[in-house]
Amino acid sequence: MKTLASRKGLDAPPRRFCNQLQNPSCAGGGGKPLTAALLEGLLNIQTRADMATLSHLFIDKVSATLQVQTDPLQHAVTERLQTCAECEYIIQVLSGPLLQNYHFAYTLPLAGGRHLTIQAVPRFDRMNFIRLEFNPKVRGQNGEHPVDLIGNVLCPSWPNFFGDLEHARFTRLDFAVDIRGVHIEQLGLYHSTRSVFSRKFEAQFDRGGQTTGIYLGKRTSNRYIVAYDKRREFIEKQGKRPRLRGAWTRIECRHADLGNLRTIFDMPNPLLSFTLTRYPSQQLDETSALFLDSCRYRGAQAALYRIKNRRTRTRYRAWLSELSPPWWNPHDIWEQRGEALANALGCALGTNPH
Repeated sequence: MKTLASRKGLDAPPRRFCNQLQNPSCAGGGGKPLTAALLEGLLNIQTRADMATLSHLFIDKVSATLQVQTDPLQHAVTERLQTCAECEYIIQVLSGPLLQNYHFAYTLPLAGGRHLTIQAVPRFDRMNFIRLEFNPKVRGQNGEHPVDLIGNVLCPSWPNFFGDLEHARFTRLDFAVDIRGVHIEQLGLYHSTRSVFSRKFEAQFDRGGQTTGIYLGKRTSNRYIVAYDKRREFIEKQGKRPRLRGAWTRIECRHADLGNLRTIFDMPNPLLSFTLTRYPSQQLDETSALFLDSCRYRGAQAALYRIKNRRTRTRYRAWLSELSPPWWNPHDIWEQRGEALANALGCALGTNPH
């Protein structure tokens, strides 16, 4: 079976395409200058803000554990949880995985049939006394922030709960951004193209062959990247279409066992661990289209590795770098992490906890 690199014409990668970008007056069979609309099509850069909109950085999931220092306070917190369960403000979980590591587990109903989780009294000495898990974007039945609802439960017996929350150990945080107006099929995510293999690349497709999800890194590890068709997921989960029309792609940096807030602020920018490209929307020659399809299926590193000619591989690598969209700036996005954390915890953390 022939490899992609052995196909006729691959030794002449889209150099003409790149030359046209550098010298628009050379484009077209008759030497006519490219119009602004055609140049936008080649670059695949949408100059109108309503064509590709990037959200602010936010946190899609929080899991944290807190230590309750004294035995009397632990007893008071446990009694308070039981009282709230008896009053049906929270619902006690009587079986299931939530009780695997804790003696008690409760859920608190939120809007849209969602809920937050409170677990207490660990089964192992090394674990903190309380564990919380919630999505900061999902509010209560009357629009309350989930942290405020947790405070309603715990503060009567634990007056310093909100202060202690800022010293919690965060066991899961999902940093996320939404891209409106761009379908995931148009996006490529990959680690450095200087790598030889896409060892930790996984793509998911629907029955029609369109990309629905991309994973970079092992899903069992403490850090991995995922991009997926959020509009499709919303329809499948909610049974209705989202209010806003158009494509909706979400990119998440999922982290486990992060430590405290200081550690989170000092951690390396996870958005720099991968490259984002936006594939051309216009018709490409067959070999270029096959190369991009190979990137979608096996990752850019493996697709480049299959090109045996070094000069050809270099040109394709350079071509991929030209496809980075101008609205994607990892440094600027990561600078928003302080605001994202403050919004997630429902309190003013400022921009640096030091």
